Amino acid sequence: MRKQVFEKAGFKYKGIGVPKAKIRTFTGDQNAPVNLGKTPAGWCSDWPSGTSWFPVLFKSDAVALGNSIGQLADPKLDAEIDRVAALSPDEQLKEWSKVDKMILEQYLPLVPLYYSRSSFPIGKNLGHVINDATQGLPEFTSIYIKQP
Repeated sequence: MRKQVFEKAGFKYKGIGVPKAKIRTFTGDQNAPVNLGKTPAGWCSDWPSGTSWFPVLFKSDAVALGNSIGQLADPKLDAEIDRVAALSPDEQLKEWSKVDKMILEQYLPLVPLYYSRSSFPIGKNLGHVINDATQGLPEFTSIYIKQP
């Protein structure tokens, strides 16, 4: 299935079988013969801020640490990430979206393989039940009970 999707999108695809027992070894090895499904798999940010996402996933030093998405290493991007990270938290808010756009438009280092979403029941008498995408759970601190 992936082969057809990637080829239809214009990519060249060469499938390389990987024994299940060795998949973790290959995903953490930057010189492995495969480049799909690289680490970090199952990674989650510490805080919902660009400061805990962009440096860890997209700076050049992330490649050696096994964190890099797409094995991206570019001094220009590193400098922009460092510039925004040095700003005050309020100033960072609008700047991280510019870094995100820059990564998508100039590098496109990743192709999402799946979309993970949360599913949970909500009672009809509960208000402001919203998903906390970082945890995949309702944001419990904002829920309230509606008065009849």
